Amino acid sequence: MIKRGNEVCRFELVTSCAAVAFLVAAAACDRRTTDRAEQPPAATAATVPAATEIPVGKELCHSPGLSIRRVAAIAQSHNGLGDPRVIIQNEQRFEARNKEPMSVLVWIYGVYPSRIDLKAPLPDGTFDIVFPSDSRRPNKGLQDAVARAFDEAFHLRLYQEDREADVWVLARGPGDLRGLRPAAPMESSGKYTDARGWVFEATDMERLCDWIEHELEGKPVMNETRLDGSFDFTLPKKVEFDSRAIPPALGELGLELRAARRHIDELVVAPVTP
Repeated sequence: MIKRGNEVCRFELVTSCAAVAFLVAAAACDRRTTDRAEQPPAATAATVPAATEIPVGKELCHSPGLSIRRVAAIAQSHNGLGDPRVIIQNEQRFEARNKEPMSVLVWIYGVYPSRIDLKAPLPDGTFDIVFPSDSRRPNKGLQDAVARAFDEAFHLRLYQEDREADVWVLARGPGDLRGLRPAAPMESSGKYTDARGWVFEATDMERLCDWIEHELEGKPVMNETRLDGSFDFTLPKKVEFDSRAIPPALGELGLELRAARRHIDELVVAPVTP
């Protein structure tokens, strides 16, 4: 779940075990190790259609298997749970219903909006977006498909660029690891709140970095702890409401969060040159 301001976007996943493994890898690795593409020539943002210029229900893609249609409003549930905003992904297809284009990019590339360079605006409004998956190369296949779909529908080019940027680095502190307990084998990690604060179960350092990046809502967080495996630990509840409380709270675990410069792969959205 990704929270932006007061809005909470919940993704539902219908997938196979192979796809689950892909998603775990996508969130942790692909934002740091992805194929590069050359930067396109500069162009004006005037080629990008505004949402008000896109008719509701009109098919915006012409290639077989690709489909993007603007939807007017949330009317009925697509998943039977009262939530019509849903992403479904399996080995055959990727399907986003009533989703904003930004949320689709966040899902597929495993990055937060703060790490997307918008050289052209994304269309406002929500869309139904469908294209096939490629089980032979699940991650790169999805990225290629969404790039083709956004090119045809919105006249936007998606590419990744290696850049040196200000980041947070999560590393081991100078002392012992005091609050990290090796986790018992579990099928999946989880976190919840109780009287103690934020309780993390079976959480590896990559997932902890993702959580920190979400809470800080800014610079990327890189894992340089060199700690393998999953851990159980607790952070005070105040870290949810005060980002300044996160570094000292991590220090209590024997970890250190410090500012640094690193090379990262940044997603760029640019207008297609006419």
